[in-house]
Amino acid sequence: MSDSMPISQVFFQLEAHYGRFIWWPEPDPYRIMVGAFLVQNTNWRNAQKVLDNLGDDLAPATIPTRHCRGLLSAISSL
Repeated sequence: MSDSMPISQVFFQLEAHYGRFIWWPEPDPYRIMVGAFLVQNTNWRNAQKVLDNLGDDLAPATIPTRHCRGLLSAISSL
């Protein structure tokens, strides 16, 4: 059997060598999740525009309180 290394150890070695890699330009985990869904059908630039249109209060608790037309216009405004 060959020597194997857990993926987390590989990641930490790469990070130690190259520095911290910011793989997603959003700090909030919920915005990362929404952005990941949005980017499936467009590029990141357009997904970022939608996140910006949805505003800073984008959170699981705020989505049900928003009017469907407001969500639709934020998403389809590209």
